[in-house]
Amino acid sequence: MPLITKSQINKAGNSLIADSQDAAAAEILELWRRVHVTPLHKVHNFLMNSVRRCALKCDGSVIFSNRLKRSNAIVNKLRRFSSMDLTRMQDLAGIRLVLHTGCPPDHELRDANQIFQHCLADITKQFQVRDKIFKPLYQNLWVNIGSGSLPRA
Repeated sequence: MPLITKSQINKAGNSLIADSQDAAAAEILELWRRVHVTPLHKVHNFLMNSVRRCALKCDGSVIFSNRLKRSNAIVNKLRRFSSMDLTRMQDLAGIRLVLHTGCPPDHELRDANQIFQHCLADITKQFQVRDKIFKPLYQNLWVNIGSGSLPRA
């Protein structure tokens, strides 16, 4: 199987902007989406274990979800941001955590902020973190994790 290069992936993205019915470009886009499935599941499972350990210490509940951006949403985003290359799009895969903690006020993990900080420390030890944004006001953690090697077709 031949290696799919970043150049081929970006050309497929550009082709889909011009003609969303291009079958060869759509196949490359689908391969690029599939590359993100394994890292998504690894990080999702890692976070589930890490957060649940913390949340269980203080009787908190945690809801997890994950998603891969749909192909048509990817093409629409490429159309909106004409200077963006497909390989540079950073939100192809995502994980959402919804936390409700019931910790007593003096507990070390009394709020979502501390649980997120703990998770971020765990993620940084386990994965190559390229960028991170933490917004405690919205209880939102965004982490850009290195994806590693490109897929083989």
